[in-house]
Amino acid sequence: MERYRWILNEKMTIQLSSYQQKENDGNPASQPLNYKEEYDADVAGIPVRRLLELGFSFRDYRPEMEDKFFFLKYYRYPDALDHKKTVEKTFKAYHLDKLEAFETFEAFAGQRKNIHVKKGIVGGADRKFSPDNPFPELKISGTDAQTELDASIFASALYIKPKDSAAPFSSRASCVAHSHLGLREFISELRSVYGQSLTFIGKDDGFSYYVDNSPVEKSADLAVLKFPEEATFFDDNYEKYPMLQDPETLFLSAILLIGRALYSGPLNFDKHQMDLDDLKSLPQAVENHVLEVIAVVDFNLNQ
Repeated sequence: MERYRWILNEKMTIQLSSYQQKENDGNPASQPLNYKEEYDADVAGIPVRRLLELGFSFRDYRPEMEDKFFFLKYYRYPDALDHKKTVEKTFKAYHLDKLEAFETFEAFAGQRKNIHVKKGIVGGADRKFSPDNPFPELKISGTDAQTELDASIFASALYIKPKDSAAPFSSRASCVAHSHLGLREFISELRSVYGQSLTFIGKDDGFSYYVDNSPVEKSADLAVLKFPEEATFFDDNYEKYPMLQDPETLFLSAILLIGRALYSGPLNFDKHQMDLDDLKSLPQAVENHVLEVIAVVDFNLNQ
């Protein structure tokens, strides 16, 4: 009997979303992937308000950003920095190192080519890019470049697929449904890990809340993880979400967004006996992050 029924989708990469209010004036850090024109954003026009509604947060957030739009461009992870250090923090923060298949995460993340940075900027709906006004480069500078990049990352994306391909499929619908299976198994296993490793404090408005009293960040007192009761599955409207890597045959089919907020005292309650009501009295989070666990449907597999 197989130990697990999901694996990393290695056709995709681990993607780290980065945002800094002030543009770095250092040297170009890496080459863009240029899914669009070299000067242009790869993803344009995401309402910041919608990102906030989904649980994303930005270290340098300002209220005036809410009516703006988010633009993204994909870059290779900088050669001058330690890619393993960056992804290891996310793995441990979300307790992915306790998954049975964690060795596959380590092996995949150990290769720099498998890590991409999605640099984000905020602008108005009319923001346009051109050869004379290109998308800002990903830059790093100084001895704190590693810390600076790591602190700018507000989301990390992993792609999961079923271990068994099960192709060929009788229809596109069955192909889409099968693409969900790996994510469903991953969710089940991760929920079990959290039940054993973290403190469950209750459910509210479609989310389960878990407390980590010993977060990987030693300077913090606790972390709260917000785990949706259900992932979002795109059974009938997946065609609205083509993937940049292959927009003709590769589509987003499901996504799970797990939020994590980090807190540093003082706390006016016993963190070891925390309940849902105590969430309201927490101080402002010192760091927020979202883990995106994604399934894609690949119609190339059905040929």
